[in-house]
Amino acid sequence: MPMMLAGLVSIVVALSLTPVCTKMAIRCGLVARPAAEGSTIHIRPTPTAGGIAICAAVLVAGITTVLIGTSPINSIWPVVVISAGGGALCVAGLLDDIARLPWYGKMSLEVTTAVAVMAAGIHLQVFPLAICLPVSMLWILGVTNAVNLIDGMDGLAAGISLLAAASLGIIAWSHGAQNMAVLATAVCGASAGFLVYNFYPSRLFMGDAGSLFIGFTLAVIPLTMITRVERLSVFFAAVIVLGLPIFDTLSCMIRRTIHRQSVFSGDLGHYYNQLISRYYLSQREVALGSYAMAAVLGIIGIVSSSLWWPQALVMVVVVYLLLTVAYLKMGFLNYS
Repeated sequence: MPMMLAGLVSIVVALSLTPVCTKMAIRCGLVARPAAEGSTIHIRPTPTAGGIAICAAVLVAGITTVLIGTSPINSIWPVVVISAGGGALCVAGLLDDIARLPWYGKMSLEVTTAVAVMAAGIHLQVFPLAICLPVSMLWILGVTNAVNLIDGMDGLAAGISLLAAASLGIIAWSHGAQNMAVLATAVCGASAGFLVYNFYPSRLFMGDAGSLFIGFTLAVIPLTMITRVERLSVFFAAVIVLGLPIFDTLSCMIRRTIHRQSVFSGDLGHYYNQLISRYYLSQREVALGSYAMAAVLGIIGIVSSSLWWPQALVMVVVVYLLLTVAYLKMGFLNYS
């Protein structure tokens, strides 16, 4: 089965390449160092080139599945386009890890990649282009940066991405999109292989090279399936599956706006930071709790993908309202 093959190959490649990337990062000086004043999460220098292993694992798994797969999959074209776009953002993220690009420089590269993918025909196709293209652009950029921003603690982004990719893979398979199921499974396997080295205490960070690649890939996978109005349930399911990184990003932007801070400024107000600083949870506890929440959201997303699209939309509203209530009750909005 192509999905099993892709998952197995990506796990093996990620497990094999991650130690190599660790040594390479140390030799090249590609090491993230903790700030003199700042987070209590990042307290020691850590190599940051894991994204290379993740990207390579996904690409190798995809190529292997196509070459020796025992059963056919749908059109290869979307897989090629997404892989090329993800690879380009992996390189852009690596440049950011090395040279610390300004936010507008990184954003311009993300916009260029999103435009290229949409020009290749991968975008929402259920409304006029004047609506579909801006919404698709906003979705791709939003999810890509949401995964990038949630990569602030050992094992967090990798574990959440693993579960989100698994959920999207099941959704794609259930809707007959074998090509996207294979790609999602490859991302799931690569994240799992990398997580072995990235869970607390982390020996290697994925860096922007990894988070941008994963975020972009997870954002585009559901877009390929939304070719008619009935498939809007898949889009709303993806909004639920990726609920943790999306909600964390939105809540941070709202909180920063309320406190008259730049929405592009970094701070220690992400939910995982506050769980550690306010509630004295350990990194392991926060990570495992986040995995549990991501798993629950994944199950809800899978169920929602089979509903009539207005029902799936109601599920989105309910889920995000519950997240908002929990966020407010825990006092996270007051952090400045």
